[in-house]
Amino acid sequence: MGVGGNLYPHCVMERQKPLSGSVISIADFARQKRTFTYESEVGAFQVTYRPYQMTPAREAEIARIAAEARDFDENDDVQDTDQGLMKIVTQFCEVVEAIGIVGPLHEKVNPITGAGEGRVIVEAGKPIPIEPEVVKYFSSVFIVNILQAIGKDSRPKSRKTPTNLKDIYPQMDE
Repeated sequence: MGVGGNLYPHCVMERQKPLSGSVISIADFARQKRTFTYESEVGAFQVTYRPYQMTPAREAEIARIAAEARDFDENDDVQDTDQGLMKIVTQFCEVVEAIGIVGPLHEKVNPITGAGEGRVIVEAGKPIPIEPEVVKYFSSVFIVNILQAIGKDSRPKSRKTPTNLKDIYPQMDE
């Protein structure tokens, strides 16, 4: 044990004194935006998102919803599944500010020709708005891929990330 029963003597807790100068509000962080280029199978486009909206709680909720959607079978209540999918659409819209893709976006897409069918959601050449009533027509795979790319982009990057224990502890080779 460390000094005075402290298990971590190098982590001495002191009462924080107010910093002089400007004070930063957590709301200042919440307003921040970040843009990266997403490389898809059909080309690259920009994604602008709110990095401070990608919280551990939100990531856990997205993972939970995605797992539930994967486990859906024909005996499940379709209404429950639709509600779960709308939750992930809502999460997507709260994190994503804009994506660099344009319409047309239709209710359905012909899997053979790729042509849009049914009602037009976004007209040809118009930017795709990030709103639940529009995003719900995106492919689930697309939504999950974008959210995963945001998660990867938002994590701090180290200069060298060890890939195995031997990189961290070279004496293991002995």
